[in-house]
Amino acid sequence: ASHTTARRQVAMSQDERSAREVKDHLLFEIATEVAHRVGGIYSVIKSKAPVTTAEYGERYTLIGPLNHQSAAVEVEELEPTVPELAATINSMKERGIGILYGRWLIEGAPRVLLFDTKTAYKFLDEWKTDLWNVASIPSPPNDDETNEAIVFGYLVAWFLGEFVCHEKKKAVIAHFHEWLAGVALPLCKKRRIDVTTIFTTHATLLGRYLCAGSVDFYNNLQWFDVDAEAGKRGIYHRYCIERAAAHACDVFTTVSHITAYESEHLLKRKPDGVLPNGLNVTKFSAVHEFQNLHQQAKEKIHEFGDEEEDTILGVEQKISRPFSVPGSPRDRSGMMTPGDFASLQEGREGLSTEDYVAWKLPEEEDPEEYPFPLTLRTKRVGPPSPLDGVPLQPTNGNGTSSSS
Repeated sequence: ASHTTARRQVAMSQDERSAREVKDHLLFEIATEVAHRVGGIYSVIKSKAPVTTAEYGERYTLIGPLNHQSAAVEVEELEPTVPELAATINSMKERGIGILYGRWLIEGAPRVLLFDTKTAYKFLDEWKTDLWNVASIPSPPNDDETNEAIVFGYLVAWFLGEFVCHEKKKAVIAHFHEWLAGVALPLCKKRRIDVTTIFTTHATLLGRYLCAGSVDFYNNLQWFDVDAEAGKRGIYHRYCIERAAAHACDVFTTVSHITAYESEHLLKRKPDGVLPNGLNVTKFSAVHEFQNLHQQAKEKIHEFGDEEEDTILGVEQKISRPFSVPGSPRDRSGMMTPGDFASLQEGREGLSTEDYVAWKLPEEEDPEEYPFPLTLRTKRVGPPSPLDGVPLQPTNGNGTSSSS
């Protein structure tokens, strides 16, 4: 009875919490590839960081596990200037947790908070037991990747819970990417940590495994016994983490409509929205040597268009490996781009960019080395030459006509 009364008092005190300010809210983005390239999440976060930092400034912080090798060259260590953040970091350090706070040396220079998970493995058994008690998520002892996800998730939940105790005015949003960072979501839900959570899946875990096998995936998506399929592949515990994250978050999103459809059937929750990945691709001026070689090759292509004696009208002309310059990007593929083809056609008598292009593999070339050489086909044959039909007169040895 005393435990029940205590829980009610805690619940009442949490319900009576004052509303936080939404206008200048704080944003934490959590992923396992912060300042450490493993897969595609690194590129997504790195590409969006300049825009997000411009919008939020120091109110935006990325959280991830610490990889000493990559952090040594990608992160500049700083002292936290926000008092609430500094107090939270110092409190965790006093408990023996290694933490690196600094500036990620990429465009936008976002602040990053990296946890040394190795310093928290002394709590692993305790946390795995707690995860089973609060979320019914099993965890085998020999799965290192899952163990890493559990330790990282508990560190994130620890940090968020302590941070909101110091920061009592501003609203806090925590955005999690993929199941490897998702263990903290059911913990935040169970502990009623005062943060708003977002979970984004870029591709479901079970979907990856099903697509890797010979399965008619999308036509049978609604008929899969997800628990049985995950169990047969030995990933049931990972699937439980991903599904718990999808159901425990306040907002569930995916990166495409097809992934949303997949998540609805495999994770049993329809996403609240689709947030497509946006990669910030910047084009630089042609100042590098290989770009100068590329420009020289294009000039040779323009000269090729003026050599009418090399053109045989009505005959299929194969344009393959045009003017490849060793060491240039063209040298790897040996083929023209559509832009080069359009440039070639400008000013060419009897042809225009309306002439169609057939992507054809010539027999004499290796398809793997030159996958798509161009073959140009002309639609029409040009007018006959005025000299056609005029008999040629024999010449003397000195090159003059015999009639002269």
